[in-house]
Amino acid sequence: MSKQIDFLKRCIALNLQSGGLLDLLDRIEELERERDTAWAQAHRLALELECLIIDTKDNAVVSKWWDSAFEAIEGYQALKPGANEEAEAWAKMRKAGV
Repeated sequence: MSKQIDFLKRCIALNLQSGGLLDLLDRIEELERERDTAWAQAHRLALELECLIIDTKDNAVVSKWWDSAFEAIEGYQALKPGANEEAEAWAKMRKAGV
């Protein structure tokens, strides 16, 4: 998406003398970076949570957070970018017996 934004910026700069549109495109670019950063942080936290779940598998009965942790992981996995493609890949691997 940023190549498209760069192209639009050049077009606007060459053809129009409008700083408002350039500011808007800068803001879109900034929001895209923030979104990407947020997803990277969410991914790291999900991995950390998965590790904790695995580490406490013997204590599942006594852990009050066990069910909540699994719900959080499932929610993240359903929303993360590429979730559909990943689910399809896992389905193909299970079907192939891998």
